[in-house]
Amino acid sequence: MNMIIKAIILLLMGSLLSACTQLIFQPHKNHAFDIEKTEVNYQNVNFLSVDGVDLHGWWLPHTDSKYRSTLVFLHGNAGNITYHLANAYWLTRYGFDVLLFDYRGFGLSGGKPEIAGLMADITAAIDYAYRRGNQKKIVVIGQSLGASMGIYALSKKMNKDKVSAFAGISGFSDYQQIARDVLSNWWLTWPLQWPLSLTVNNDYRPLDYIAQVSPVPLLIMHSQADEIIPFYHAGLLFEAAALPKTMHMMSGLHNQTFKIDENRRSLLNYLMKVLPSK
Repeated sequence: MNMIIKAIILLLMGSLLSACTQLIFQPHKNHAFDIEKTEVNYQNVNFLSVDGVDLHGWWLPHTDSKYRSTLVFLHGNAGNITYHLANAYWLTRYGFDVLLFDYRGFGLSGGKPEIAGLMADITAAIDYAYRRGNQKKIVVIGQSLGASMGIYALSKKMNKDKVSAFAGISGFSDYQQIARDVLSNWWLTWPLQWPLSLTVNNDYRPLDYIAQVSPVPLLIMHSQADEIIPFYHAGLLFEAAALPKTMHMMSGLHNQTFKIDENRRSLLNYLMKVLPSK
């Protein structure tokens, strides 16, 4: 009987460790819809990551008569670009060309998802957007996991003068801490939140790198109603960040950010203030 119980415990632990990994990456390879059947103006793009992995994305040209800037959108941890199109496409109406791309292992991009590789993908996407945008300064927006990974990627980027602003939307401050936050929500994983969270790679902990995003202007946006990433993460990030920095309190749940007009206006107002005048 003891051997059976031990086997069950080991099996359960293995399942929980796998689930803990999936807290970070939940990629889908298949697109949720055919963009050809929509009215979205887009172009398929492919570019190579820093280590040669082929990445796929959509280039969404601005539909406003006045071009403002090129924008790289870093999506969250689940799905692929079809799941995040609505979060990015609305920006084209305000003069932004948008690069919405999939990290390795997501959608039509090659490779397998692992955090060091995704950081390389973000660097490659910024460089690609800068070249395609006629070498004019670009904006980077990261949402959820994209916000947290964007902090590290920008902190390590030597040519920060390519970037006009970075907006981190609903990001977290620490990979192991967000794992504990999520694991503590379920009675079965609550007692295991500490040992399981320690299996998560924390080498790219946003709190350790956010000060190095400077001198790029930084906007942190978060909602106190966020049910996935608690609001306190935003406070920790803002406190650790260097100037210039701005924090804005949003409204709505985690996945409602850009369904709410007030949140859209707040982001646009900030970008209009920090973007170079034409």
